[in-house]
Amino acid sequence: MSLQAHNTSLHPNPCGGKKSCMGGMIGVLFYTSLALLALGCGGVRGALPAFGADQFDTSTPKGLKTQGSYFNWLLLSTTVGAAVGVIGFVWVGTNHGWWWCFLLATAGCVFGFSVFLLGNPFYRIQVPVPKDSPYLSIGRVIALAIRNRKVKLPENSEELYENDTNKSFTGKKLTRTKQFSWLDKAAIVPNGSKPSEICTVTQVEEVKILIRMLPIILNMFSLVGLLEFFYKEAPIGMRSLATSFAWISMSLGYFLSSVLVDSVNSVTRRVSPSKKGWITGLLLDDNNLNLFYWFLAVLSLINFAIYLLLASMYQYKKEDDGLLTTEMASTATSIATVSASGNVELNEDVKG
Repeated sequence: MSLQAHNTSLHPNPCGGKKSCMGGMIGVLFYTSLALLALGCGGVRGALPAFGADQFDTSTPKGLKTQGSYFNWLLLSTTVGAAVGVIGFVWVGTNHGWWWCFLLATAGCVFGFSVFLLGNPFYRIQVPVPKDSPYLSIGRVIALAIRNRKVKLPENSEELYENDTNKSFTGKKLTRTKQFSWLDKAAIVPNGSKPSEICTVTQVEEVKILIRMLPIILNMFSLVGLLEFFYKEAPIGMRSLATSFAWISMSLGYFLSSVLVDSVNSVTRRVSPSKKGWITGLLLDDNNLNLFYWFLAVLSLINFAIYLLLASMYQYKKEDDGLLTTEMASTATSIATVSASGNVELNEDVKG
């Protein structure tokens, strides 16, 4: 995008009354750069909250407290950076050319990435627990639950399958919860089945955790709390995926806002006596913004009521430390510090 802004031969031709000024290879280059930009931002925003929170030792009161402050500082820095971009970079682009604006943004990204790499020897890196993708694990649980949908659940939950040597995304075994019991059928052991064809209770509970967290994205106004909630409740191996839910809620809000405005205009244009939409005029005096904001207030009230209902039904993650085997404990809680020479040194408490 920076190169396209600098090279005039890559600029689109003047519209000249045309509906679309972008086309050909210039359009392909522009939209490809937008897609790459969205992909890069999405990856960083999804992984950064979980990676930063992993740097704190939550086994101590100080680490637990500072981890909560981390999410506040993360959102503050993101907001300040956005403000600098909107005010400072846009001013540079307007007064000195967009090439300089994009050049400053590119230089800022390179500088930030360089600083991040310099801290590599000091990061606390948590050894990954599972080898499978979380998407494959989720799909496997749902597929097995559907396949066993006609099988009756055993009355005793201990009859459901649990393997001590099976690694999960939590690093700890989870006790069975009664919510979403249809998923428990993925842990039923039918006659003649192999252990590799069955999910464990812990794997089923991990999927339940993600399903329980999904409705919470309706609350789009408490981003800090959402990031902390998704990080603490998600299985260890799925924290980057779970923290992305907070950003998904904002993205859906941006897209649905356009749909909402078009829908409101379409409906009000038909039912209003003036045959005009509430927010179709170019001037504020020609619109009925008061009615539109009353509609938003009612919509927010309904959203809040649904949020309270779902939040009251939510069941927090339960960890069964008594079932944690020695192998899983050593694997899941191994926090490795990567030295500057590239060697991996385990913490003393893990060695013991």
